[in-house]
Amino acid sequence: MQNIPPTTPELIERLKKILHVTSDGEVADALSINRPSLVMKKARNTSILNEVVALAHHKNLDLNKLLLSGSDQDAAGDDNEHVSLPDNNGTVAPEIRLCKKYLQEMGLDSESLIAIRKTPLHIHIVDTRHNKITETGIYAVSTVNGVFLKSATTRLDGSVIFPSDTPKIPAEHVVKEEVEHLNIIGRSVLVVGPPE
Repeated sequence: MQNIPPTTPELIERLKKILHVTSDGEVADALSINRPSLVMKKARNTSILNEVVALAHHKNLDLNKLLLSGSDQDAAGDDNEHVSLPDNNGTVAPEIRLCKKYLQEMGLDSESLIAIRKTPLHIHIVDTRHNKITETGIYAVSTVNGVFLKSATTRLDGSVIFPSDTPKIPAEHVVKEEVEHLNIIGRSVLVVGPPE
């Protein structure tokens, strides 16, 4: 039987049990989300996965217990159930260990994932199967100056816009003919770290 990722309300209830708290507000505090925002996320079933992963990393919580149904028996599994991801240089990042079963349920192949550190606290999990920009998202782009994580917005004409992180620098527009020649490593599918 395939596990279905928990809804936000289910995830909040699991967090209450694991953190030994009784209110949604206490969960919001633990996740560093303001309380009204968590109420809206719960009502709309908006993902809090990034915040949960950051909390689990910070407090050394078992993600299996949080993300997989029937995880009480799964949590006792051996290390073969987890995978440490390499970075873009092939060096394994031992601080990032993800459950293979969860990755499979999310449609991700652990063999095609790499970890790229954007800041000292934020690591993007990048799926290397997505080496063409076909939809809006964050992509790992290799240049002569290194590997960069860039937000990319696709346009109807097939061109791509890379907005600048610096307000004084204009966005970069790449025409359709040049998009195919970009060296795209992959698309970011998960961010591990505290909310930005």
